[in-house]
Amino acid sequence: IGMLSYLRQTIVYAWEQASFGGASLTLLPVPGPVHLNIPFRDPLAPIPQVDTEILKSQFQLEDFFTHLR
Repeated sequence: IGMLSYLRQTIVYAWEQASFGGASLTLLPVPGPVHLNIPFRDPLAPIPQVDTEILKSQFQLEDFFTHLR
């Protein structure tokens, strides 16, 4: 339960920063994006993307580096 309180406060703080630019703290006067670093117990599993797989199948590694000596 203690960690849920911490998570709630972190989310509220991030929302305030994004919405009001930290006006309550007078540190950041302009609202904008906020990055949250949330550690997961297990890493997120990759989700295959069709477009990426098509590009990967067409990519020729040898041709890409031929101009480098």
